[in-house]
Amino acid sequence: MSVDGLAGGDAPRDAWFGDSVGWRDEAPARPRRRGLGVPALFALAALAGGLILWSRESPTLAPVAPSVSRAGFVTDARLPAMMTFRQTDGSRARLRYEARQRPPDGERWDTLTVGEAGGDDALLQVALHTANTALARPSLFVELARQAADLDAAVVHATTPQSSATERGVLEWATITLSGPTGERACAGFRLGGAATIALSGLACGAHGAALDATALARWIDRLSATPAGLRAGLGRILGADAS
Repeated sequence: MSVDGLAGGDAPRDAWFGDSVGWRDEAPARPRRRGLGVPALFALAALAGGLILWSRESPTLAPVAPSVSRAGFVTDARLPAMMTFRQTDGSRARLRYEARQRPPDGERWDTLTVGEAGGDDALLQVALHTANTALARPSLFVELARQAADLDAAVVHATTPQSSATERGVLEWATITLSGPTGERACAGFRLGGAATIALSGLACGAHGAALDATALARWIDRLSATPAGLRAGLGRILGADAS
């Protein structure tokens, strides 16, 4: 797999919606009646049914589940990096690494980023979530939406996720379109399985708008490796050891 960089990140943004609508009766005021008429009951039932369907068909507005929220996690520059990215061909893209920890239980969120979401060069962002107990698994779309927010972008289109067997375990991925302040770009979103207490996912975008297929994405992921701190957390089962 092929790329050129590492990560940074931010907390997810909450979705919101809605404007209240008022009704006005133009007819002369009449005495209030107790209860609702049959037409009103049908209208309320239709409204309730519409809201249920809306909630099921609008995943982009679904709130981020507590299991993938980074509330309570504190950035700590003293924490050792848990993963690295190997740059090749003499390229030296901008690399950023941010580690956050929740003090009570030591649960961590690490983000490694290379490149800029608003640029035209290759971009890679990898998010690593580690804990002492098994982690909940949100849908791939929910995870990618959170990561896109870290880049001040949004996922405006995503294909149905596909799964591929790799040397690093099962790779779940989908092609997506990111929309940011400077426009849209074609990317791929992915997630690697392999450990109940580790969740690793990411976004990858080719340079100059190049599309990424499963093979190209795999070459990018192959450049990731675990550091000694990552190996102690069990990341070696997914990424292998740092060769440097």
